[in-house]
Amino acid sequence: MRINFLSYYIKINKKAFYLAAFLSALALTMLVINTGKMDYSHPDFSQNWDHHNYISMAQNSVGEYNIAPFCWRILNPLLAGLLPFEQSTSFLIMSIASLWLASLLMYLIILKLGFSEIFSIAGILFFLSLSWITKYNIYNFWLTDPLSYFFILAVILSILIGNDTSFAIFLTLGVLAKESVLFFALLYFTLNNDGVLSGKLWLRGTLLILPAIALLIFLRVSIPALNNDPEYVAKVSPFINPVPVYGLMTFLKEIGFPRIANFSLQELPSYSYGVFGLTLSFFSVVNLRENFGIFLKYFPVVTLVYLSLLFVVNTERAVVIFFPLMIIMALRGMKYLSVRLQVTETPFLVLPSVLLLYLILKNYYTPLSPLYEAVLLIVFLGGIIIFRKHKFIKC
Repeated sequence: MRINFLSYYIKINKKAFYLAAFLSALALTMLVINTGKMDYSHPDFSQNWDHHNYISMAQNSVGEYNIAPFCWRILNPLLAGLLPFEQSTSFLIMSIASLWLASLLMYLIILKLGFSEIFSIAGILFFLSLSWITKYNIYNFWLTDPLSYFFILAVILSILIGNDTSFAIFLTLGVLAKESVLFFALLYFTLNNDGVLSGKLWLRGTLLILPAIALLIFLRVSIPALNNDPEYVAKVSPFINPVPVYGLMTFLKEIGFPRIANFSLQELPSYSYGVFGLTLSFFSVVNLRENFGIFLKYFPVVTLVYLSLLFVVNTERAVVIFFPLMIIMALRGMKYLSVRLQVTETPFLVLPSVLLLYLILKNYYTPLSPLYEAVLLIVFLGGIIIFRKHKFIKC
């Protein structure tokens, strides 16, 4: 059944949704208050990082900034530049608003997949407790990543409710935020596939995705990269030192091939459980037999994400974008344990709440260490098993 966002919203439990919205806003407020933000006075501000590119973009008209790939991610700097506030305040508002709206979409997606309101709230808590999603993007609030999370989730929800129009719109707008949003276009084929990819599905999906691809190409043609122009680079900012020749082969030589050649098991956490945490990772494999099906549907996206590591510097920021899959699989694992152990769903709110509380209290964006998270997980599971016949037993 194909419905629009308003029709879907009308059908849900409003009180639970408003509670989720309030909890998300409260958590984000506390995160903002207790996170050291990389404003102009922060020691890290002068680092040669991505934020200087987005600041320069907000100070110029669209198309007047020409350092790739940032110059093609026009939406977030454009919106920040239009806000009637001081520049750093505008970027911070964009980051917080995007994260808040993304958390609500996460809630709606989980509800649409058949989970209860309790597990849907747990999904929001997991989303907010991911350090590379929230804490890092509050610290480095200049980035376009939070807005891309919003579009990723909007694309997924559009597919789940069967709204082709909103899918095409959010996907097309999403590539204006960040090109990696396009990875999730593949879910149109896998999530709509009941076993056989029909020619009709291929045709419809391709036509819906074409505007986003066309816009991506148009941006690259209409806004030329001037990374190899030292005079232009020097004029833009003293903090910017781009790759002289922007291209896939350049990044393969500079990043991809050395990353493969120098890979060690010590780096494994930054590609996996170090990004999502042990809790999400553990629960995602608890119900592996049933979760394997949903993993296969997201497998093309996961593949593209890991292939992108051949071309990007920050592994955690690249890997974390398949957080919807990890949260969904973890909640399915929790639901499985709830049924098998015959306990109510409410206790499963404890783990994401504790992880979120830790993140709130921590001034920096480093997540809870795997050792401490393992202890937390063991204590929680032990408590569930010990007390399941008492307070938490199902009636």
